[in-house]
Amino acid sequence: MASDDVGSETSKPSFVIPEIPIAAPEATGDNFPEQMAPLIFSAWYVIAKSEDAGRTLSAIRVLAQPLVFYRTEAGEPVVLDDRCAHRRFPLSKGRLKGDRIECGYHGYAYEKSGQCIWAPGTPVEQELKKGLPFGVRSYPCAERGGWLWVWMGDPTRADPCEIPLPDIGGNCAATLYGYKLNPANYMLLIENLLDLTHVHFLHGASDLTYAAGSLPREAPSPVNGVSWIKEIPQTETGLLGSMCGDDPERLVRMAEDSTQYGPSLNIGRQSRSPLPGDIEKCKLEKFVVAHALTPLDHRNTHQFFMLCYSDPLVIDPQSVLKQTEEVVFEQDADAVFSMQRFIDEENRPGRVEFSMACDRFGMAMRKILRVMKERELAELESVGHAERRAQP
Repeated sequence: MASDDVGSETSKPSFVIPEIPIAAPEATGDNFPEQMAPLIFSAWYVIAKSEDAGRTLSAIRVLAQPLVFYRTEAGEPVVLDDRCAHRRFPLSKGRLKGDRIECGYHGYAYEKSGQCIWAPGTPVEQELKKGLPFGVRSYPCAERGGWLWVWMGDPTRADPCEIPLPDIGGNCAATLYGYKLNPANYMLLIENLLDLTHVHFLHGASDLTYAAGSLPREAPSPVNGVSWIKEIPQTETGLLGSMCGDDPERLVRMAEDSTQYGPSLNIGRQSRSPLPGDIEKCKLEKFVVAHALTPLDHRNTHQFFMLCYSDPLVIDPQSVLKQTEEVVFEQDADAVFSMQRFIDEENRPGRVEFSMACDRFGMAMRKILRVMKERELAELESVGHAERRAQP
């Protein structure tokens, strides 16, 4: 399937399906602390590595909605609501027969559009030509960057050209994919990725010069996002450099940038070059990491990540993934969980947080995501008014 092709249906179905809970209290964030972000439905989210979507039924929860995904016999990805329209039994616990899902409870059958095409009372093995007048929601999906993405909002607005992932892996000598579940609101992950002063204190991965040196400055930002750049005249090449054979204590120049694209993607880049007088090429010249953040619900976040190295790794790639997932990102997960717990328990009046210049990009994203949700709710209300006016 071409990277920008849309799987599943992008038009309104001719059969009855439940509405998208865009305005549900747990999605709007009306009662959330300001440190948490609401659930944004009008966005593209990663739900799996492309290679993990196959001829078996797989389940994932996104924005508190259960999804089931698979590939048709022709290789097209399909994403449906993981609740049978009859009694809400998980379709992921059913069977894939050809390109249709058979519910494992009463045998209701659904085609890739989500329409129910067989139910008890219909002649055995006889699918209805027009289908039954009900079904489950089908979500637009597309593949890009080795990931399967899903659009959770109005399917008529799904445009895979708006998937924010740029081409970052084409010139990489090594590209690794991984996953981490974080027990915290996705906003805490966004702030973690936009304020990298924590890498010295939480991870011990760089010298203090990196954390206490020059502040990042604003860079041209994408729509609904922020971006910064930073130059470090002298710092250690660190853990990342050692993975490609450099001495981790070798001093190099470093340029770094980070960009947050809406609620669902952060991309960080580093480039290293020798200091004046050092004629040896850096063993790792460029490094890119993409973090696809997919809220499971308002207090848990899927983190799909991609690591791209410009130069060959000198250690086993699985060891790199193990160290990244079980050490570095586990430290992050523990940190955001601890903060989420205190956010949930907070009962002190007045100001409870004090921010510095390094926090301005995360603070900006808090506002951006709130505005995105307000716009989403306003559009939903506008559609509701239009539909009511059209009723006889």
